[in-house]
Amino acid sequence: MTPPPDEHSVRIEPHGRTLRLMPGQPILEAALSAGLNLPHSCKSGHCGSCRARLLAGAFHYPNGPPLGITAEEAQRGQILLCQARADSDLTVQARLIASVADVEIKTLPCRIARLRPLAPDVMQLWLRLPAVERLRFHPGQYLDVLLENGRRRSFSIASPPHDSELIELHVRRVNGGGFSERLFGAAAGVGGGAPLEAGSLLRIEGPIGQFSYRQGSDPVLMHPARPPFLLGRAPHAGPVRGSAGARVGAPPSAAQVYRRVVGSVRGRSRASSRRLGA
Repeated sequence: MTPPPDEHSVRIEPHGRTLRLMPGQPILEAALSAGLNLPHSCKSGHCGSCRARLLAGAFHYPNGPPLGITAEEAQRGQILLCQARADSDLTVQARLIASVADVEIKTLPCRIARLRPLAPDVMQLWLRLPAVERLRFHPGQYLDVLLENGRRRSFSIASPPHDSELIELHVRRVNGGGFSERLFGAAAGVGGGAPLEAGSLLRIEGPIGQFSYRQGSDPVLMHPARPPFLLGRAPHAGPVRGSAGARVGAPPSAAQVYRRVVGSVRGRSRASSRRLGA
């Protein structure tokens, strides 16, 4: 069947997949919608994680060249899949990451099972999937909560893959945030909008991302005098708990991970301030 006008296809190597592109649809969006988890991160053209090589065809960037690619890289045939729109049928060569390539990206309904504050500005959120569904993921991947009017919020998965009956997220409160304020409003018993509480229905898309823990045969060594420097909250919980569960069978709780790692980061920050004389 001949595609409608302005509709093109893209063949993605080395995966050997051919996808149909709707008019104006970014290549990365089409790949993720088809369950093909290509390397990416910001989806805004800044990080360069979705860089691929153009083998055939023509494309354009609707908002001009993105910041995540240099002129030299563009001259070598590199493109950013999150921003590129097809002007013809395309063939691109994307990077293959074997550890997450076998995980299917799904869009699923879920309900909030329970909420618990971890800190004044951090909410622990558990999501329950339908009984017939399971979300396969690797430690360190994240998911998107799909909101009204096409909006979405990204959160790292804090629960380990071997304990996926409930999906655990850590949500930081953002003043005026369309999602976090509704969570904290429900927990505090205040009004305003439609609060999200236990039993509320959500839609999620995931798993997404390639920054994940890869299990190996070598031991993980952590010296107490040199704790790992980890940024954020939930982004470290998944890999740490996944690693611990894979090796000793008793992963630490999210609250324990949060207290230990945030405590070590704060301690290093104080030490750095003393060294700098701040």
